Amino acid sequence: MKKSEDSSKDFAARKLPSQERAQMTVDSIMDATKKILEKEGYAHLTTNHIADVAGVSIGTLYQYFSNKETIIYALIESVVSKAADELRDKLMELMTEPIQVMIPTMTRLLLSIYKENEFVLFRIRYQVPRLKDTYAKLTTENFTFVTNLAYLKQHQIELTVKDLSTALFIVENAITSNCIRYLEKQPSDISEDEFIDELSSMVLKYLTE
Repeated sequence: MKKSEDSSKDFAARKLPSQERAQMTVDSIMDATKKILEKEGYAHLTTNHIADVAGVSIGTLYQYFSNKETIIYALIESVVSKAADELRDKLMELMTEPIQVMIPTMTRLLLSIYKENEFVLFRIRYQVPRLKDTYAKLTTENFTFVTNLAYLKQHQIELTVKDLSTALFIVENAITSNCIRYLEKQPSDISEDEFIDELSSMVLKYLTE
């Protein structure tokens, strides 16, 4: 097997927490890692520093994580998983709503999630070179593709596109890329409502006209 196909195993945690107290310890380690990265950058991130900020011993840290990269990977995975759950839950609520309602609603939610978790979802990748190959796997699109496709199939009569998988790939990337770009640029002359309306209009035209 090629290394790139199995690289996520390099960042697997040593053991998963099985009790609430253990989960709290793991959460505190990940929170400490995030704080250090945000305030001091990757160059100042060490396992000893993480343990100090988290308030745990270095031995406790090593029970769960073998190095700082495994902690960062777990942090990203946790944020993406929670975001994907929120997106799936909302889409399930909208499953019977017309696509003209679903697209702007989901776009607004996605932008909100990206804004709240911008550092973990986007900025960390520029600080941790070793995570470059595995980062592409940890996206909300990968976690929600099946649910998104199920919605399109249920509303296929409303659509003009024929290949739903290809259409979904294009739509997901268009929405995601534009949301990221909007947050990066923060244009003062385009409000969030205007941005969501214009992006939704573009996507709806592609899917229905």
